[in-house]
Amino acid sequence: MQNYFVFDLNKCVGCEACVVACTLENGLQDPTPWRNIHTYNEAHLPGLPLFHFSLACNHCEQAPCMQNCPANAFSRDAASGAVIHHPEKCIGCKYCTWACPFDAPKYNSISGVVEKCTFCTHRVQENQKPSCAQLCPTGALDFSFADLTLDESEASSPVKVKVGSRIHTLALRNTKGPEQDLDLFLPHSLNKPNKKHFRKIKALHEWPLIVFTLLVTALVSIKTSFIQLPDAGNYYLFGFLLFAALMSTLHLGKKQRAWRALLNVKSSWLSREIAILAMFGLLMLIQLFVTTVPYWLFAFVGLLLLFSIDRLYDLATWQWPIKFHSAQTLWIGLSAIAMLNAWIYLFGLVALFRFILGFWHNYKLPENKNLFLFIGRLMLLTTVVGMFLRLPFFVLLIVFLAGEIMQRIGFYQALQVASPQNDLKIKGIHN
Repeated sequence: MQNYFVFDLNKCVGCEACVVACTLENGLQDPTPWRNIHTYNEAHLPGLPLFHFSLACNHCEQAPCMQNCPANAFSRDAASGAVIHHPEKCIGCKYCTWACPFDAPKYNSISGVVEKCTFCTHRVQENQKPSCAQLCPTGALDFSFADLTLDESEASSPVKVKVGSRIHTLALRNTKGPEQDLDLFLPHSLNKPNKKHFRKIKALHEWPLIVFTLLVTALVSIKTSFIQLPDAGNYYLFGFLLFAALMSTLHLGKKQRAWRALLNVKSSWLSREIAILAMFGLLMLIQLFVTTVPYWLFAFVGLLLLFSIDRLYDLATWQWPIKFHSAQTLWIGLSAIAMLNAWIYLFGLVALFRFILGFWHNYKLPENKNLFLFIGRLMLLTTVVGMFLRLPFFVLLIVFLAGEIMQRIGFYQALQVASPQNDLKIKGIHN
């Protein structure tokens, strides 16, 4: 890979001259800068070094933002190797902000689209360094026009992901802090930075997606169950589908460009989800106005739709021991199908599988435990017991639906994408 940033951890003083240079070079008006300074050990704890890391877009060889963008709003500049964002194509879904491990794409709430570092391609093409590197007063941030191998990139990447980031990090010469009289500190406070875990995904902010995924799961469950519906019922269900699709657009910055979400079926699970949702809707229209659609076809496309929804969140499960979670839509859908068909033993088996997944996650990732998941699983257990006791169906249905809503909220609370705020890895400090 030609053209890459060089960053020396030993020289950065956190002055933010690079941030100012980037802002002025690109004429930024939004208060969110494209380049950020991340500080390690802000509390100045003994035994640990204090250092700063300047990060922006690293224009990765296998750029996650480009691969996952559903609207094809990114391209590669052949001359400089830069990953270029095209705001006129962006739908403002913010999926690239989940995908990027360096927190490079920034959502501009004023314009409704994402923005990011351009690698100063106009300067690089004239053999000049990007403005941030050119104006760093200590020489901590520099730029090289030479080649960087993928192995070198991975070895020095500040976040340990294999994406071919165009940055070479010069390691700290001293990974220990200055010697101090440790008798002045409580034992439990030593070498443990008390840093609040940064979460880019929050259930409160993603409520349209929670509603959308639950509505689609309910729709698929009804259409793939052996329930005989009158014609009017099928019309209502199609309206249900349109409402769910409308909900999915509420989080977009550019709702009028929502159609562009179909343009990257090749590599984006978000595009695949929308495409399969459209296929499911087409099957419903065929059943309404043309001919009967086989049950197995509804079941196949419906379960494939739920699977695609779950794959969307692979970006936010990269540290999970397994990619399965008890509150994924596929398991919720299977539980709902079993319940609607009164398949008690199948419902119990799916619930048991979900309980095992829940216990496994609690054991491996205790920091992801939350009250919503606990209450949701408790209500699922109540539903299982109630079904075996033959309690009234509508009572059990209400308990089941309330529990799944709680679990889905808890699922979003447990999601965590890679970010430099949480996952900065420096050789000699982190194992």
